[in-house]
Amino acid sequence: LYFMKRGLPNYQNRLFLLLIFCALVATIFDILDVLFLNAGPMITNWMKYISSGGCFVLQMFEALLVFYYVLGITTTWKETKLSIKIATIIPYIIALFLTVTSYYTHLIYYYDEQGNYIRGEGRFIALLISIFYIFLAAGRIWLLKKFFTRENRITVWIIMLIGTVGVIIQTLIPHMITQMFGVTLCLLIAFFTLQNPFLAIDSDLRAYNRSIFVTMTSYDFAAKTKFSVVVLMLDDISFLQRNLGIKHVRELQRTVIEELRRIEKGALIFHISDSCLCMVFNHLYNQKIDSIMEWIVGRFERPWMIHDISTLLTVHLCRIECPEDAANVKEILD
Repeated sequence: LYFMKRGLPNYQNRLFLLLIFCALVATIFDILDVLFLNAGPMITNWMKYISSGGCFVLQMFEALLVFYYVLGITTTWKETKLSIKIATIIPYIIALFLTVTSYYTHLIYYYDEQGNYIRGEGRFIALLISIFYIFLAAGRIWLLKKFFTRENRITVWIIMLIGTVGVIIQTLIPHMITQMFGVTLCLLIAFFTLQNPFLAIDSDLRAYNRSIFVTMTSYDFAAKTKFSVVVLMLDDISFLQRNLGIKHVRELQRTVIEELRRIEKGALIFHISDSCLCMVFNHLYNQKIDSIMEWIVGRFERPWMIHDISTLLTVHLCRIECPEDAANVKEILD
């Protein structure tokens, strides 16, 4: 479903794909672990250590990815402060080390000589670290809560409830592999709600729509993120629609958007109206924006080819620095 209905290849969509892939691999390890446990002495202990260790490592990594997925609403990995990167990665590295060394320390888990699975005294370390990441994600959502719709808030609470119940059941009954079932169910719910590309994308033009422009820039303002908006106003679109037809003009707009995407893959492109496109850049692109605008001006001096028709377009550019030039979404639109 993700590949059939995938949206634009932005940072958060790539993270969501990684969440799906991690859940798939973790579920495979979970199933193998139960099969190995039921097989008893037929499966060697070192194979059981690998399957059980894989479960711990991947399930904690999934929790870490959930946090970065939520953080990715407003901040990419490159934009994230070094102190936050270190503070969030170190707990996972510690848990990874403790899991890998459990073969010798028996801290998280171990197998006795008969091949029986035994939980170590430090087994809750992995659970606590996963909870730590979920609380970080919840805290981030709380900061942006007024920009989430009521439906999205309800969805987030349902997802957290399902995930929590799955973890509790598997913690109490190790042979019931409900944790990854809960995770995959949550991902499916998120895909049809929070991650639904049809709510955010003009699928014909392959660009974000006006609604998601308002939402995403609202998140940026809430997170006090600096960003730049380059507005492209196209002249005579209504005239072209009357003379060339709406279908040809849509193809023309799609060609323009594809050219804009080629110039800078890191830019988010929005279709605000038939005559207005917006490119949004984070603060890392400040030094490049002037050269990007010069390239756009130069490109519009040359004709655009749609089938056998050559068309010249006139463009007017405007650069808006946020929050310096505009303190909220309304001021940007004005």
